[in-house]
Amino acid sequence: MAAAPSPEFRFEAACSVMEARLAEWEAWERGMAPRGGGAPGARVAVLVAPWLQTGVPFFSLEVALRLRQMGCRVTLLFDAADLTFNRYSGFGDECALLEHLVGSFSRHFPVVRVDTLPITPQSPAAVGDDTFWSRLLFENAVLTLRGEAAGRNYMAKHPALMTDWRQHSRLVMSVLQPRLDDGVALEGDTAPGVASGTAAHPPYDWVFLPESGLGLTGIYIRVMNELGMRYTTCDFAAGELAVCMDGVAAFFDDLPGVLRTVMPTLDDENWATIQRCTEQELDDARHGRDGHDVESGTHADPDGRNLDEELESDVLLCLSYRPETALVLRQCAFASAEAWIRAVIAWAKANRRYVIVRQHPCESLPEYLGTDDYAEMVADADPSGNVARYVAADDEISTYALVERTQVVLPFSSRIGVEAGIMGKPVLLGLKCFYSGFGFTEAASTPKDYFADLDRMLKEATARKVPVAQEDNRKARFLYFLLGVCAYLENTFTPMPEDCVAWMATPPRQLWETTELADLTEALLEHRPLSEVRCRRALSAGPTFRASFQRAPR
Repeated sequence: MAAAPSPEFRFEAACSVMEARLAEWEAWERGMAPRGGGAPGARVAVLVAPWLQTGVPFFSLEVALRLRQMGCRVTLLFDAADLTFNRYSGFGDECALLEHLVGSFSRHFPVVRVDTLPITPQSPAAVGDDTFWSRLLFENAVLTLRGEAAGRNYMAKHPALMTDWRQHSRLVMSVLQPRLDDGVALEGDTAPGVASGTAAHPPYDWVFLPESGLGLTGIYIRVMNELGMRYTTCDFAAGELAVCMDGVAAFFDDLPGVLRTVMPTLDDENWATIQRCTEQELDDARHGRDGHDVESGTHADPDGRNLDEELESDVLLCLSYRPETALVLRQCAFASAEAWIRAVIAWAKANRRYVIVRQHPCESLPEYLGTDDYAEMVADADPSGNVARYVAADDEISTYALVERTQVVLPFSSRIGVEAGIMGKPVLLGLKCFYSGFGFTEAASTPKDYFADLDRMLKEATARKVPVAQEDNRKARFLYFLLGVCAYLENTFTPMPEDCVAWMATPPRQLWETTELADLTEALLEHRPLSEVRCRRALSAGPTFRASFQRAPR
């Protein structure tokens, strides 16, 4: 018998379901034993914002309910700002429905309506200069329009966009800036009528942001970084959720801290487990068994010719899926992926080197296809085809075969840099990346330094003078273990519409008493990386951990 189709997510219906769910929470809490005395919990703000009629605001409200239940003092920041990249025909209707829903929640939470606060002459200054805002807006356009060329065109047609974003940063700053105990905003070191040296504090210990930096969240992250405040961001796809403390979840900003904290505590048995896991993970990736079926594992072309010689290169330039790498504002040596590609090919011409440019394999799937024409970009930079070859996402050539046959790997930001480190290949980065600084990679912040490092690394690779040190290889393996096993919860509790239908139909007690959401609760309450919580649990389970830990999709 065929399975019944899953109920379809409809935003208006979901608002009603979430209002009814609030009553389920109230009933669950009435049946709980009273909490003992003691110090009050953390002061937490939870951002609730419309997002293209998806489950993002419902996800925020569910987290707020759990934090309140666990003793936190939670405030809802309702921010329905009409900023670019969240505008569409139904935006006003979505805001009205959410406003009604948040009103129901206000019997349990203080609510701050951020987008309606007035801007006065005393309001804080806008955070960030024009360069910051133009880059943030460009990255939002890249993600929304799925490519750099489309993003540039959009920005050229809308030169006044920065004004709205700068103005809104003033409102966010006014909500989050340090305050005195009596609620008076502190200006400089003192406020009127207050003695110098009087302590001030942020109004919240940390802020929960339901995604990783697109649009509105990018403003909050910028303001909180400016204020030195703590925050949590999320990244998600269908059936998987990552959270990050004080960084961007989509780019695993807290994994370096987990490595530094946990790695010194690992014993030989732990390392044996990690070794087995990383070998299996890498083997699955090389042969297309990682759940996405985008790597062919093939070393030959469709006609059966052996391509070993054609796969050889001095430099392998590995593109990321560019919309997915938006939001980070971490470019150092190059302002864009296109500038990077053209600069590397120009360097190859001048130095008689051969470079292969590999499109990210995920772009072989229609739903991930970007709008930038990299093949045309490479052909334009090297019309003769003598120094550069472009390998498209759907070419029957494995990225790992290309890594094996190159001297130096140049990733944009994807985990191929970690995999290349495990495989013993030199890796050079030109932007800020979570796996930078661990010995199995090098990084440069300017084009001059980038190509000086590349020249040196090629000479060393040719002479085989500098193999990847064992300790650095271990760091690469441990990061790969964290990525594949610990960084994501495999669970329906995400803001994805298809997941919302499932978790909103699950009673709160049944949902939050699962092992996965117990891990999430622990991470949130202790403001501790989720990957650390899951790593310690996985390793404590020893060889049996696979039974309870599923490999996260890549």
